[in-house]
Amino acid sequence: MIFPFTEVLGLAEDRVFRPMIPLILKVNTKIFKSYALIDSGADYNFLPISIAASLGLDLSREPRYVLSAAGGKTFTVYKSPVEIDHIIKSKGQKLRWKSFVYFSEHERNILLGESGFVNRFRVVLDGKSRNIGIEP
Repeated sequence: MIFPFTEVLGLAEDRVFRPMIPLILKVNTKIFKSYALIDSGADYNFLPISIAASLGLDLSREPRYVLSAAGGKTFTVYKSPVEIDHIIKSKGQKLRWKSFVYFSEHERNILLGESGFVNRFRVVLDGKSRNIGIEP
């Protein structure tokens, strides 16, 4: 599967290109569709805490962890109580897998990290052509 980088406005109205892909998250009959940023520096998959409610998940009894981000800033995360179904679709192709994720009080974007995404696929970030290649 090949996806183009997503163009956004950066500082001083510069164009910035990010490795983002469309992603469907599913728990039982609850579905959440969004875009996810591939983050080679993230150890795990992180989701904004607000998505837990959309997926019908109660995090009140789940373990809480305090992690450090780049630059030393700390943030709190909760491990998902169940594995979450992840689905990527493109031009009639589909990749599907399950993994535990961490819901973050700090993060506003869905981040796909090493454990739960990168370790499952061949992921190529081609900055020159601004394309993302994902293979099983």
